[in-house]
Amino acid sequence: MKIVFEQPVVNVVELATGPKGDAGDTGPQGIQGPQGDQGPQGVPGAGVPTTGNTTGDLLRWNGSVWIQTATKFHEGTGNPNGVVTAPVGSTFVNTESGGYNGARRWTKATGSGNTGWVVVDGDTGLVDITTSSYVSGLHVANTGKVGIRRTATEIQYCLDNLRLDDGAAGYLLILSSLPAAWHGDRYAVDYLMRVNSGVQWSGFVCYSGVLLWVSEMNVLTGATTTTRPPVGITGELTVSCTSAWPSTLP
Repeated sequence: MKIVFEQPVVNVVELATGPKGDAGDTGPQGIQGPQGDQGPQGVPGAGVPTTGNTTGDLLRWNGSVWIQTATKFHEGTGNPNGVVTAPVGSTFVNTESGGYNGARRWTKATGSGNTGWVVVDGDTGLVDITTSSYVSGLHVANTGKVGIRRTATEIQYCLDNLRLDDGAAGYLLILSSLPAAWHGDRYAVDYLMRVNSGVQWSGFVCYSGVLLWVSEMNVLTGATTTTRPPVGITGELTVSCTSAWPSTLP
């Protein structure tokens, strides 16, 4: 007897792809790998010099490295002249309260030793010398003041309602015995106003540390007189000064 098996018929159905599911949780971190080889050494940087420096050296950047300047910078007390050695162009700053008799900053103007320092920032302030031995010729009834002031480049004579002694011209108001540091460099003439008068001006001449009253002029009429005025005089006379900075105040 012959037996025949028949294959069943299978229906093929094409299935569509479903939507993507949510991402799962991140898994645990793996073990760190071995350290890599060291890279090559970099180019050396341009550092600040640390050897060969001396007191007062300054550094400046020349575009590639720091170099020492030719000039120096110093700080300290007192006057650097005769004390601080530096090349021309260097700076000295006084660190005292009020400076050295009003001088705060010097520059090295000449020489390579410890001299040649000149004040470029200084002001003594107005010093009242009315009753000092440097002033003469004041009236016994004078109640005004005469002061003197030194800056880096000038001397100022300041009169405030100062009454002169009666009489003719020729007496010395400020004497040449005033220390040389308070003497002007040049001859100067100026007219200062009489107090409570808008037309009368008193003329003074200044030279070699001497302030001398010479005449008075009526600015409206041009008339002059050599008789000293009977009232106070107020004003300032300024002259240039390049002498050494004063070591003491008058």
